[in-house]
Amino acid sequence: MSDENEEYVITIADVEAELPPQDYETLTLGDDNVAVRCLVKAKVFVKGMIASTGHEYDEHNDVCREAVLKRALYELFAFVGQEERAKMAIWAEAYQHFLL
Repeated sequence: MSDENEEYVITIADVEAELPPQDYETLTLGDDNVAVRCLVKAKVFVKGMIASTGHEYDEHNDVCREAVLKRALYELFAFVGQEERAKMAIWAEAYQHFLL
């Protein structure tokens, strides 16, 4: 259940900023509602993962924020049938972060 007064820190503008404009347009089929749904699914997924560890979901936390954004990208790619591409892209980016 969602609290009506809950502040949403991560928005579709954040998701859109993660992609080149033409990719965002392609993945959403020109409909921001697709991005909204993918972001909601990502938040639910990450909230569940965090809750399973006994910790609290916090969109102000950098790790939580990045996890939600990456999962939202995965959901967008999966929406257009590119789930395997999404997995590869997200893992490749995560791997690059570990190398730095």
